[in-house]
Amino acid sequence: MVMIKHELKQGWITLLIWTMVIALMMALCVLIYPEMETQMGDVSAVFAEMGGFSAAFGMDRLNFGEFMGFFGVECGNILGLGGAFFAALLGISVLAKEEKEQTELTRFGGKLLNGLSLSGRLQNMGWYRGSVQDAGGYYTFYREDGDLGVELEFSGCFVGDENEEVTVYGAQFYRAGTVKRGSYVYDTVKPENLYCLGEISPRYFSEIVLQLTKATASSKEKNVNWKATR
Repeated sequence: MVMIKHELKQGWITLLIWTMVIALMMALCVLIYPEMETQMGDVSAVFAEMGGFSAAFGMDRLNFGEFMGFFGVECGNILGLGGAFFAALLGISVLAKEEKEQTELTRFGGKLLNGLSLSGRLQNMGWYRGSVQDAGGYYTFYREDGDLGVELEFSGCFVGDENEEVTVYGAQFYRAGTVKRGSYVYDTVKPENLYCLGEISPRYFSEIVLQLTKATASSKEKNVNWKATR
């Protein structure tokens, strides 16, 4: 019960929006019923004779031409589909228990994709390239929001020659303003400035996960041995 209350408190706005959307869609189904009533007699007979399909949606037991039958089928489908989408939305950003004590987010580690695609998508979402080092190479992207920063490490690109395959490594959350960046600057995130993933607010964490999901969406392959070749 404590966990349920905690989750409801964390995501009450999302839950409220989802509830309002589902309620609105159900209300629309009720409002259009008078227009559909005269046409549903024949449709109900057809659906009742569709065997397993009808049984799966309960249409073999409900008269689609009556209000309760129409409401039960249509609104039941809306509630089921809406619940599935809501569960998927929550699941994409859930922090696994084993991740909470870690200081690096590795769920995107090993993804292979075009460097130009990765760079373009991240920069469009407010990320910046890390320090440009020898031969014009850079190996990180970062963003800082208030007191928090997040740095994504990858196999690297060269400025002006980013149209090549790269491997995504991990992302770390750190205290903003503690890393010096610029041309030929080799500063890195210090261990004492790192945050454990469990210390990051759920809202910020889920936003970063969503951004990284979008940035790596074009990846079709994964290097399962990325940690060994890092």
